[in-house]
Amino acid sequence: MDQATNYFLYFKTYLDQIGFTQEIAANAFLQDYYSGLCPYTDTEIPLVFQRVALENQRKYEKMCYIYSAEYDPLVNYDRHEEEHETRTPDLTTSRTEETAGEDSRLTQRNQTETRRDKPGAPEGSTWSETTTHSVAPFDSETLRTSDEDVRTEIGWRDVETSYSGDPDSDVTTRSGSGSSETTETGTEDRDRELDVSGNIGTVTAQDMANQEIDLAGRLNIFRIIEQDIAAKLLLQVWN
Repeated sequence: MDQATNYFLYFKTYLDQIGFTQEIAANAFLQDYYSGLCPYTDTEIPLVFQRVALENQRKYEKMCYIYSAEYDPLVNYDRHEEEHETRTPDLTTSRTEETAGEDSRLTQRNQTETRRDKPGAPEGSTWSETTTHSVAPFDSETLRTSDEDVRTEIGWRDVETSYSGDPDSDVTTRSGSGSSETTETGTEDRDRELDVSGNIGTVTAQDMANQEIDLAGRLNIFRIIEQDIAAKLLLQVWN
């Protein structure tokens, strides 16, 4: 028994992660394969154990990693994003505006504009404007004049607008300049973190629970290790 315990020293790293000691592993192996036929000598047996451990090292490491992983079996979508941005502007923006020019309004000297109230009316003639307001009584649809406004005028009226301008002096001049400057200095840090998880809906929570149970049954690390040892150490004989 002590000798078999020493053989499992090559698997100690994996056994520790599943709570097995070398003694427990050796005892379990002898119970499971007590009737097995071993063609190797006592000197060769530890070399077989060592070979199995080395050949399957990567597999055992992966199995132990999956075995110890913490996750929610009812979540099949889990995304985590982290983003860090550092901005060091140290920028200067300058703008200069120049405003110069002149506006001029040219007029004609002694220009006169005449507006006649009644265009085309000869001197001494009479013309009138009449404004009426009609309504319909409550017992009829016929419109009747309710009031009337008549305005009568004789002749015409002229409204004259005259101005005199000097094209040389009627000038508006604009001039001047201006500038603005914006400076950004220092360092700006931005951190962003996002976590999204849940069930994307392709399978039900019950299906995921069943899959987790099946995985736990298949992920019997010690059972896998001892089967690998038996396949190398014992004769594959069936009665």
